[in-house]
Amino acid sequence: MTGIYDAGTFLVIALSLAISVVSLFVYFENRSRLPIFICTGFLLLAISFIIPAYNGFSEPDPLTLIVRMLAFLTVLFGLFFYLGEIRGQVSTLHEKDQRLELETKDRNRAEEAMKLSERRLSDIINFLPDGTFAIDLNGIVIAWNKAIEEMTGIPADQIVGKGNYEYAIPFYGVRRPILIDLVVHNDKEAEKLYPGIIKKSDNIISETYIPHLYGGRGAYLWLITSPLYNTEGRHVGAVESIRDITDRKIAEDKVRHTLGEKDVLLQEIHHRVKNNLQVISALIELQIQYMKDQTSINTLRDSQNRIRTMALIHETLYRSHDLSKVEFRAYIKKLVDALFDTYSIKENTIQTIFDIDFVLLDIDTAIHCGLIVNELVSNTFKHAFPDGRNGVITLGFHASGSRYTLTYADNGVGIPEGIDFKNTESLGLKLVNLLSTEQLDGTIQLSREQGTKYCIVFPGKTLE
Repeated sequence: MTGIYDAGTFLVIALSLAISVVSLFVYFENRSRLPIFICTGFLLLAISFIIPAYNGFSEPDPLTLIVRMLAFLTVLFGLFFYLGEIRGQVSTLHEKDQRLELETKDRNRAEEAMKLSERRLSDIINFLPDGTFAIDLNGIVIAWNKAIEEMTGIPADQIVGKGNYEYAIPFYGVRRPILIDLVVHNDKEAEKLYPGIIKKSDNIISETYIPHLYGGRGAYLWLITSPLYNTEGRHVGAVESIRDITDRKIAEDKVRHTLGEKDVLLQEIHHRVKNNLQVISALIELQIQYMKDQTSINTLRDSQNRIRTMALIHETLYRSHDLSKVEFRAYIKKLVDALFDTYSIKENTIQTIFDIDFVLLDIDTAIHCGLIVNELVSNTFKHAFPDGRNGVITLGFHASGSRYTLTYADNGVGIPEGIDFKNTESLGLKLVNLLSTEQLDGTIQLSREQGTKYCIVFPGKTLE
């Protein structure tokens, strides 16, 4: 073949074949259409030079010219196609560049908005009246407002950016976990340092006394700490607010001291009233010893029992921690026991059943109810069980909302049908009606079935 071609023709064939092979490798490397066009074109070009040798022509025949023309057209079409691809890619790159520019502007605007929001948040924290500081999840101080500067004497520029419990030193003099660390790390050691911690949702609240504050003057502090979230809702740290409640604590101590003095005074008053009532009861007892008329003796004995009923209230209050409330169940049991002793009722002769709720009554309501019970029990002992007959007394007291129900029953001989208990000459029943309707503003009903049963309903409120 080299004998047919001159050196120039042979070089063209060799280069065309080489370019075809290289283009084929490039195609397999990146799968672009241009290399396959180039490969095809130069392969046709090489064939157009080889065909004359096999045909024995020294000059190209028409088929050779056609093949060469196709080769050049193929390469030319490939170049145009490639230029089109380049133009499309340039356009695509331009669009991407525009989108990137818009995204960059949006991101910059978002960053500026975030910085503005952080500055506003910092300004808000800085001018809060309560001492406030914040830390990130690494324990680095990121905010320290003016109020806490005044409280600790530490300016913000000396502590912001510091960690390793630096924020504890102005309060406790040492590096140690404090309340804010319960939010960041749920530090159990820190929790032990704050007795009486209250947890409400994400907030942790406590009170403590810090002797190192205000140059050693010390202060009582109310503390509240909460998680700190970024705009995406991610937990990024914690913030703690500190309120100086020293003045409130001093005022509370004064009030507590005053209330203590008042309690002592009220106890002394109840004690003296009880003693005076007991003196009156003792004087009546002396008078009874000099009397011969049994009717008069019974009348004085009834008065003596009423005085003891009121004295028992004051004795109960004197011995109580709360001088304004009477635990009615305990009071009534003591009252009935005292009446058993007064009337010398033999043990197991009359059984007493108590069905009384745990209710706290004010002193006036307790006295009125006690006097009613005193009269009813006294009437039972005097009239319901003649000749030492055995019987049962049932006492009930129940609270339902803002209404009380006092019930009293015995299975004795009962009140005769002809007696109107609301219009009777008996002083005891007159007192029962008067106390029930006028003093307690209630209603009273009598049932004569199987003995005697009274039901008194009156308004009131249960004291807490």
